Amino acid sequence: MQKTLIILSGLLLMNCASSGPSKADARRAILLEDVRVGEQVEEICFSRQIDRFRENGRDSVVLTRGASDEFLLMIRGCPLLSRAQSIRTGNRGCLRDMGNIFVSDTVSAPLSGVPQRIDTCPVHAIYRWNEDAEDQPPVTEK
Repeated sequence: MQKTLIILSGLLLMNCASSGPSKADARRAILLEDVRVGEQVEEICFSRQIDRFRENGRDSVVLTRGASDEFLLMIRGCPLLSRAQSIRTGNRGCLRDMGNIFVSDTVSAPLSGVPQRIDTCPVHAIYRWNEDAEDQPPVTEK
């Protein structure tokens, strides 16, 4: 029995090692080539709350702070992201890379008796986001 378990564990490890990058890693690599992605930042803080947000694909979301300060968050494993009605950070109002955001499918606490679903979504990385960058001509070296 123990030999069987060891052999099965070894086969599982070999299968995982040979599978290469995941589909999520491939999607993130493609997204990082987008001209709208700016420099990576370690932390963003909000004075009261996140002003606006929008899903930017299966593994990312763009948060707006103030009138036009935007950030791209690379997310891992967040099933509610596509139906998110509200997003919040932790208690301090700041978000660091490798931290979490909390995504809900309702705007606020339910009053109608409908349960509120909340996902804790790990943030892999945070980048500045410039929505207008795609309209700017590329910079060429002389």
